[in-house]
Amino acid sequence: MINEVKSSALGVGLSAPQLGKTIKALVCYYGGQDEQVKNIPLTILVNPTITHVFKEQETLVEGCLSFPDVFLPVARPVKVHILAQDRFGKKIKLRVDCLLGRVIQHEIDHLNGIIYFDKAEIAGGKKLSDLRVLFFATPSFSLPTLESLKFHFHLIGVVSEPDKPAGRGNVLKTSAVALAAKQDNIPLFQPENLADSHFVKQLYELKPDMIVVCAYGKILPKEILDIPKYTSLNVHPSLLPKFRGPTPIQNAILAGEKTTGVTVIAMDEQIDHGPIVITDKIKIAPAANAEKLAQKLSQLASWTTIKAIVNIVYKKVRPQVQDDSQATFTHLLKKEDGFIENLKLKTQNANEIQEIERKIRAFYPWPKVWTEIGGDLAKRGKRIIIHRAHLQNSPPKAGQPRAEIHNPPAGGQISYLILDIVQPEGKKPMKYSDYLKGNPKII
Repeated sequence: MINEVKSSALGVGLSAPQLGKTIKALVCYYGGQDEQVKNIPLTILVNPTITHVFKEQETLVEGCLSFPDVFLPVARPVKVHILAQDRFGKKIKLRVDCLLGRVIQHEIDHLNGIIYFDKAEIAGGKKLSDLRVLFFATPSFSLPTLESLKFHFHLIGVVSEPDKPAGRGNVLKTSAVALAAKQDNIPLFQPENLADSHFVKQLYELKPDMIVVCAYGKILPKEILDIPKYTSLNVHPSLLPKFRGPTPIQNAILAGEKTTGVTVIAMDEQIDHGPIVITDKIKIAPAANAEKLAQKLSQLASWTTIKAIVNIVYKKVRPQVQDDSQATFTHLLKKEDGFIENLKLKTQNANEIQEIERKIRAFYPWPKVWTEIGGDLAKRGKRIIIHRAHLQNSPPKAGQPRAEIHNPPAGGQISYLILDIVQPEGKKPMKYSDYLKGNPKII
C-alpha cells in the first residue's frame, strides 16, 4: 500500500482492514516536508487499539486521502496510549503525541468505520455530521448526491416531484429519488404546489441548516430559499454560466465542448443564476454520449456538493457572481428534435457530418436520432433509429458498412461517418452490417 501513495498527495498515514486475514493494519510515515513538523519514521501497527487518552485536547485541521481537497478542524486528545503488534506479531506499547499521535488516532478511526467528518465541529460545538440538510431532487442523476448527503450529514427530508403517469397505460410512476427516500425511511414530500402554505410551514418546522437542489425540476420560491440557516445550494451539471437550463449535458456534446463539469451555486429566484460557490471540471471523451457523460457527472456532483457545503459552513469561499454576458441557455428536448430529414443527402455535406455525429451522441438515450427512408411527401417512410455511430478519417476496411466519402473544406481531411448500431421500426437494435442484409443503405 505504501507504494500506492504518491508523495504529491501529501499522505502521512494509511489504514486497511481485512488484508487477506482477520487483521487491521495502519502505516504512518512523514519525510520532513515541513521543517516545523517532527518527522515520522516508518511505523506499521497491526490490530492497534487506544488503551488510554489524556484529557487535554487540541483542535487542528485534518485532511484525508479518501476526501481530497476537504480539510476540517477536528478536536483530539494531545496524547494517547496504543497497544498493537508489529509486522512480525510482537506486542508493542506506544505513548504518542504531536503529529504521530493525531495520525494514528485518525487511522484507527478509519479501521473502526469512523471518518474525520464525524468528529469535525462547526459553530456552537455542533458536529459537522449533524448538519441538517433538506434535499430537493427527482431523477436517478441525483442518487449519488443523495447517498453522499445521507452518509456525511443529517438528511432530514427529501422533496421530489409528485408521481406522474407514464407508459401506454398511464400508470403512476414514482421518481428514482422518491423511491430511494422511501426505501431508506427518509421523510418524503411530493408537493404539487411549492407555494402551498402548509408545505412551507412543514419545511420551516424541519429547521434545515442547508437546502440542496439537484435536478429537482421546479423553481423554488424565495420563501423556501430563505428558510435554511446557511443557504440554498443548486448543483448544476455544466460550467456555469454556460448551458443554464434543463439540458446542459446534451448541449455540451452538441456544442463540441472538450470539457464540462459540475457547478454549485448559491440559489436565487432565477434559473441557474446565483453566485458560484465551487466548480469541478472533467474532460468529455470523444465517443461519450449523453448517458455516459451523465453517469460521470452524477458521480462528480456527489463529491462537489460535499465540498461546497464544507466551504460554505466554514466560510472558506466567497461565492462569485456569474458573468451574465457569457450565459447560454438550454431548452427541454422533444422527440422531434432527434429527427434528421434526408440523412443520406446531409451526410454528403462536410460541414454537417460532425454535427450529425455529435447529435447522435447527445440525444442518446433520449430522444435518439432517427430518420425515415422509403417515404415521400404523401406518406411517411420507414423509421430508423441510429443508436451509435462514429467518425473516422482513415478509409473504411474492406466490407465495413460506411457512408460515402465526404468532401472536406479546402485543406481539410476526408471524414467518414460509420454507423454502428441501428434500430429499424418494430425491431430490436442491431449492428448496421446486419441491417444491410436485405435492407437499403441509410446513408
